[in-house]
Amino acid sequence: MAEKKVYLYKARLANGTYVEGTVKSENESLVIEDFNKRNIAILEIQEQSLLNRDLNLFSKGIKPREVSQFMRQLATLTDAAIPLTRCLDVLKDQATNPSMREILTQVRSDIDVGSNLASALAKHPKAFTPLTIAMVRAGEAGGFLTPDVLENISVNLEQEISLKQQIRAALTYPVVVMSLIFLIVTGLLIFVVPSFAKTFNDLGAPLPVPTQILISLSNSMTQGPGLIVMAAVIGSIFYLYRRYKWNPKFRRVWEPIKYKMPVFGKLAKKTIIARFARNFSSLIDSGLPIMQVLDVVGETSGSIIIEDALKDVKKHVAIGEMISPQLRKYPIFPSLLTEMLSVGEEAGEIANMLEKIAISYDEEVKATAEALTSLIEPLLVVTLGIVVGGILVSLYLPMFSVYSAM
Repeated sequence: MAEKKVYLYKARLANGTYVEGTVKSENESLVIEDFNKRNIAILEIQEQSLLNRDLNLFSKGIKPREVSQFMRQLATLTDAAIPLTRCLDVLKDQATNPSMREILTQVRSDIDVGSNLASALAKHPKAFTPLTIAMVRAGEAGGFLTPDVLENISVNLEQEISLKQQIRAALTYPVVVMSLIFLIVTGLLIFVVPSFAKTFNDLGAPLPVPTQILISLSNSMTQGPGLIVMAAVIGSIFYLYRRYKWNPKFRRVWEPIKYKMPVFGKLAKKTIIARFARNFSSLIDSGLPIMQVLDVVGETSGSIIIEDALKDVKKHVAIGEMISPQLRKYPIFPSLLTEMLSVGEEAGEIANMLEKIAISYDEEVKATAEALTSLIEPLLVVTLGIVVGGILVSLYLPMFSVYSAM
C-alpha cells in the first residue's frame, strides 16, 4: 500500500457552504473521486509541503484547561439538542486563543466533508490526547455522542490538571532553593574568591587543601574554560533530556531510578497509579472494549513500565483471563490496586472500583505534595549552609594559619 500524503483543499458543500481543511490520501485523484461521491465540489487542492504549511511558530499552544472548557461547553450545547456543526461554530467564535479557533475551524471542515468528531480531533494530537479521542470515539460508537461522555472527558481533564498543579506547587520551593544555591556558589567563585586568591598570593603562605581546590575552581571559571564548559554541560544535559525523554530505551532505564528516589520517587509513582486508575475507569465507563482500553490506558499512563506490562496483560485477557491476577506480576502496581480491582471484577463493578482507587491515590498525592515542602525544607537549608559555609571556611583557613604563625 502506497504511503498516504496530506492534501490541502478548499471545497463547497451541496448546500453552498464553503469549507477548507486537510485530508490524507494516496494521491490527488482519490481525494477528488471521494469528494465527488459525496457531492462536494473541490475548488482547490494541493499537496501539503513546507512552503504551504502553516507552521504557527509564534502561536499560543492549547492548554489542557482550554480543552476541558471546550468539552464542557460542547456537552452543554449538545444537551440542548443543537447540531454538532452549529455547536462548533458557536465555540469557535467564542474561542479567545487563535490556535484553538483555528483547530475548531479545521474540525468543523472535516465534519462537513463526512468525518466523525473523533477522527477530526485525532488530527490535532497536541491539543487532544489519545484518552480524549478514545472516549469520544466510544461515545460515537452508538451512533451519537451523549453530553455525559463529553462531561466525563471534561471532569477527567480537570482532575489531571489539578494533580499537575499540586505537584508543580510542591516542586516550586525546592527548585527555587536549589537554583539559589547554584547562583550563590557561582557568584562566590567568580566575584569573591579571586580577591581572596590575590591576598593569599601576596601573603606567600602555604594554602590548605580545601582552599587550593576552591581557588582552582575559581580560576577555571574566571581565567579558563570552566564557565563555558559548565554552561555547555548544563545545556547538553537539558537538550539530551528534552530530546530523549520519550525514547522507550531511555525511559526503561530512567523510570526505575526515578521511582526509587527519596520522597520524589513515591510522589511520581503515586501520580502514575492515580492517572492509570482514573483513565482506566473513564474508558471502561465510556463503553470502550477492554482490549482497546488496555491499549489507550498504557499509552496515556505516562509510564513505559505500565505500557509494557499492559501489552503482556492484553495477551492473557484476549484468551479470557482476569486482569487483576496479571497485574500482580508487576511491582509497579501496588497491592491495594490489584486487590480492589479483583473485587471489582468479581462484582462486575470495575469502573466504580477503579474510580475509588483513583480518588484514594489522588488524595495520597495531594497529601504527599503538601508534606513535601516541610520534608525537604530542612534538607535544603542544611545543604545551603554546608555549601556556603564550606566556601567561607575554606577562604578563612589561610587567615588562621597566618595568625597562628604570627
